[in-house]
Amino acid sequence: MRNKAFHRLLRQVNTLTPTQSKQLQNQLNQKCSIKTLDDTTGEVSHCPHCGTTSVYKWGYRSGLQRYKCKDNALNKTPLARLRHKEVWEKYMQDLING
Repeated sequence: MRNKAFHRLLRQVNTLTPTQSKQLQNQLNQKCSIKTLDDTTGEVSHCPHCGTTSVYKWGYRSGLQRYKCKDNALNKTPLARLRHKEVWEKYMQDLING
């Protein structure tokens, strides 16, 4: 939906009758429910970071299935939660070079 059309829609919400407001609320709740989201997303087939198909289910969070990558070389290492991984290779090389 275009931005102008969306803002026009928002302005029209104030003019709805109570019955229409309830119908709109029910429609939005149905569209945005976790079950609908889960049906839309379905099973994860690959890691969004590295692209490997080696993923496994790893619990639930807020009603949604979580997945973890098997091929991540940093899993189960002290570096697993490292931030800004893209700069660490240069940093390590600088340490080696002195």
